[in-house]
Amino acid sequence: MACPDMSLIKCIFPRSKAFAPALCSLVFGSVTICADMTPQSLTLRDALVLALRQNPDIRVEETSPLIAAAITEQRRGFFDPRLEGSYTFRSVERQQNTQEFISSGGSFGTAPRIFDEQSHRLNLNVATRLEWGTQIEAGMRTSKVNNSIIRTSPQAMFASEHETFIGVTVRQPLMQGFGRSANTIAIRIARKNEEVEQMRLLGTIYGVSAQVASSWYDLLFAKAQRDVRRSEVAALKAVLDEQMLQVERGLLSMRQFSAAHAELAEAEEQAIQAEINFS
Repeated sequence: MACPDMSLIKCIFPRSKAFAPALCSLVFGSVTICADMTPQSLTLRDALVLALRQNPDIRVEETSPLIAAAITEQRRGFFDPRLEGSYTFRSVERQQNTQEFISSGGSFGTAPRIFDEQSHRLNLNVATRLEWGTQIEAGMRTSKVNNSIIRTSPQAMFASEHETFIGVTVRQPLMQGFGRSANTIAIRIARKNEEVEQMRLLGTIYGVSAQVASSWYDLLFAKAQRDVRRSEVAALKAVLDEQMLQVERGLLSMRQFSAAHAELAEAEEQAIQAEINFS
């Protein structure tokens, strides 16, 4: 059954929604104990909410599970696929050397030529790693080259040179790095650290809640004790007034009246102490 104050818990701990059911049971599970008691200006529920919302230790501890969860996600990212790509354009203009000059149809005694070349290269690569250590990589490389030698050489069959490669590479370690346990150890450690931080936060909440509940019940007991002492004093005063009339009529001795007066004085002293304890 869902807790009716779940939304309030999520409001108090907006960054710890994963702990909301446990916190709801912790904070509001014992409130029904005082359901038949006289309503107070500060209920146990209100006291717990204020303490959990304003306690600095809880505010600090609340961030620890979030940091641990982020580290876990970072460790899991080791197995996420990667997409890599690059494109380069290169343009060259320079004087031909002797070999290039002769290969392009030049002869001795003629003016040197300018060698110019434009190249385009595109690389695309997708890689991923499996939990068993398997590395899978699929890639494509393509290039296009156009230069003055290709354009002027009588033996050239194309106006530009093209080269394309598409391949898949699979690597599987057989010794070191083989197996799921060896490759996921960082993730398992991060998850355990996350659980530790969650338990630490819950432990802090339990401690603060226990202190608040203990103080609240002590206050409730002190108030009940004060009310009892007040009622006792009022009752003894009524009895003393009645005994005063009996003394005047000769129906009660002064010794008995003095004993009743001493009992009233003792009750008043206890009532003053109860007032001090309550305040």
